Amino acid sequence: MRTANLRYPVLFLMFVAIAFLCSCGEDGPDGPEPDPDCIGPAGGTIAVTDTTSYLDGVSFSVAPGAWQQCWSVYMYYHSTFSTPNFPDGLEGYEGWLTGSVELEIGRGIEAEWIEAPENLEFELTFPLRGLTAEPGEKIMAFRYDEAAGLYRLAVPMRLDEERLTVKGHHYRQLWTWGKVDLADVDFDTYLAPVMEELHGAGGWLEIQAELDRLQAEALAGHRAMTCEALRIVRGSLAAAGEAAADNVRAIQDGLGGRCGTCDATTREFYDELSEYLKLEVGQYVADFFLGDSRNLLIRIYGIIMCSYMEYCIAQLDCDFECFADAVNLDFYVQLGLHGACAVVVELIDWAMISGYIDCPL
Repeated sequence: MRTANLRYPVLFLMFVAIAFLCSCGEDGPDGPEPDPDCIGPAGGTIAVTDTTSYLDGVSFSVAPGAWQQCWSVYMYYHSTFSTPNFPDGLEGYEGWLTGSVELEIGRGIEAEWIEAPENLEFELTFPLRGLTAEPGEKIMAFRYDEAAGLYRLAVPMRLDEERLTVKGHHYRQLWTWGKVDLADVDFDTYLAPVMEELHGAGGWLEIQAELDRLQAEALAGHRAMTCEALRIVRGSLAAAGEAAADNVRAIQDGLGGRCGTCDATTREFYDELSEYLKLEVGQYVADFFLGDSRNLLIRIYGIIMCSYMEYCIAQLDCDFECFADAVNLDFYVQLGLHGACAVVVELIDWAMISGYIDCPL
């Protein structure tokens, strides 16, 4: 870890007007007036606009209703010397010169500083400052988990050419941003936790188990990839994919049409959804898994699964927000299995038809 603990306050949302008296959340006729500048149930945003500041372009936002009490927010800059070193596969926005952001959230009551709870939800936006990703690299935010002694990755919920935005609730950890080299980063240490956070630990384990089972069945007996074996594998995958599709339709039919016309096994469903993929998490997660993971089955799963991160913004024939709330984990597992089988079957068909594999039709 870099040593000198240098931090520079660059922005704060509330100041204590009279020491020992200021309070953001105390009510009653005998209590002090609440500070109108603190962030409370109405939400709010603070942003660094000083072009001479190291944190220029960084902003902190809270959605209306996310906080039930009023809290002051401070941001401090940590230089490269007090920002932990990056492991292999992670690179800061300024290389080794990259600093980090420390958040302090709380309120002063009778000369005592009361820290806010760690589970407060917020959004952090960082300026890219010309940062670009090469093939095999992904732009992400990092937060340093001091207890574990490693960085945790945060997948952007929004990403464009100028800035990235992430959701967070670990405000006591240092935050920074940069890019991840998927070929160099340790998958189990850094990327697997991202999948667990997106799907829950149990959901990710169940998805992995399904993919492992599919792979074991496809490669049972270590059969040579002869034309005969290839056809056997294709038939097995096609049957498994159709069975999974039947399970998906059964789950959809069980909704009784209350979410509109939603059939995730048809092309029309994805045509309606495709125009929204550039918004929010959907496009980034799709790009994250398409062709960059070293694990083929995870790449295939990513193609199918990531599209559903965008249900809440869709307003088409299918009520995607209703649909996402109504279906259960088994729906996603079955849909992922159906999609994975369909992709592999198409690859086998293409290999035979194109002559890439010399098999008579």
